[in-house]
Amino acid sequence: MFDTPLTWHENGYLFMTGQPDIMAKLAEAAALQKSMGLTEVHIVDPEQIRELVPWIGTHGLLGGTYTPHDGRVTPTEGVAVLMQAARSSGVRYREHWEVRSLERAGTMWRLTGPGVVEAERVVVCTGYWSSDLMRPFGLELTIRPQPLFSAITGPALAGLRVPLTIDLDTGLLIEREGAGLVIAILFEENPPGYGHTRMLEEFGELARVRAPTLADLQVARHVVANVDMGGDGQPYVGLVEDGLWMVAGFGGHGAMHGPPVAELLAKVIAGRPDSTVDLGPLSPWRKPGATTEWMVAAKKG
Repeated sequence: MFDTPLTWHENGYLFMTGQPDIMAKLAEAAALQKSMGLTEVHIVDPEQIRELVPWIGTHGLLGGTYTPHDGRVTPTEGVAVLMQAARSSGVRYREHWEVRSLERAGTMWRLTGPGVVEAERVVVCTGYWSSDLMRPFGLELTIRPQPLFSAITGPALAGLRVPLTIDLDTGLLIEREGAGLVIAILFEENPPGYGHTRMLEEFGELARVRAPTLADLQVARHVVANVDMGGDGQPYVGLVEDGLWMVAGFGGHGAMHGPPVAELLAKVIAGRPDSTVDLGPLSPWRKPGATTEWMVAAKKG
């Protein structure tokens, strides 16, 4: 698909829980994935988790799901490769071109920034800026920026398997980054005054139970990035007005979900919608709470 090489880090995903209702939903999700052709999705119990990742403490866990062939690309590299592939198909980019307004201009749409661009069709993909940009059209979106405070550690768990590991009960997140790790705690909404200092303190407390060997890691650097969180955990995808569509609000999963969702929306715009996938529930015009997301990793208060 791409002429430019792209590094794929196949470390796997491991989601864990001690809650019976979440464990049941993980099992349901695994069954759905298998029915759609994903053969390598495993329901694992605490003993199997210890075999897979012996650095995990399983006290209080019921089990989880493990998908060994999941992985990630580096976001900057992934975006660069997608842009290069699009350019080869005739797409043109205007970088550092801030859109100040979007309005109807007769049969066209007018975008005003450092200059003016008019187009018959516009797709708004503006992340956590979408709520403000789309409000003039009558949309009250719930997308908001939320800082994700994380840290990259020094060398750790050398020679051991480190999947993207998330404790769905506490929000504890651990994944491989070079010879070190990325560590964080996931929240639905950050507590007041939350930052790296508090994150590292609470990570140490949680790690003493869930990953004892990681409780006192050396931190190489702090990292923070805004995530485009939505109120119901689902993106807004679809028609706003004639000739105007939007796709935004992936809650940090845009690198994973964005490309296939964009392809589905492109088919809709071209008048050839995919008959197997209904984008209707993701409509920007849906009522608050019309969709829900159960798989939210969040530290309990």
